[in-house]
Amino acid sequence: MDTLATLTTRDPALPEIRLAMPDDLPALHAMIGALAVQRGDAATITPETLDRIALRGAGVRVLVAGPAGAAVGYALLLLRHDMLTGRASYEVNQLFVRPEHRLRGIGRALVDAARELAEGEGRSHLSIPTRAADLEAAVAYRAMRLAEQPQAGPRFRVEIG
Repeated sequence: MDTLATLTTRDPALPEIRLAMPDDLPALHAMIGALAVQRGDAATITPETLDRIALRGAGVRVLVAGPAGAAVGYALLLLRHDMLTGRASYEVNQLFVRPEHRLRGIGRALVDAARELAEGEGRSHLSIPTRAADLEAAVAYRAMRLAEQPQAGPRFRVEIG
């Protein structure tokens, strides 16, 4: 599969799944803001920074569901390297579907497209971490029959500045 080609779903009832383009920035930026609110946070990223990092940056892929400029969901993938094995994988860092479009298979279609993209690029696997409080996501991923990974243990953060 050409990883820069349009990724499409096999079900005509679902929206097209494709790599994000500059025309998607307003919708993508709005959805990131909605995801932040859903998590009890606020998104401070600007559309310009989002464009630079997500659309033009190395090691980042963004898949969107829906026509250009009118996306209804997205999956943001970050490239990860295992320095013990030398293998690369993708992490689905963010997965979001607008509330009015949920429960229609769009999240599953985004995960399937992410898997297809990772496989096409020769990645070793695709991981999808969830927050402990996001029970809805855990239920959805279990319904997709994804292999559940045990928690790795505590995670820590060092503030800079």
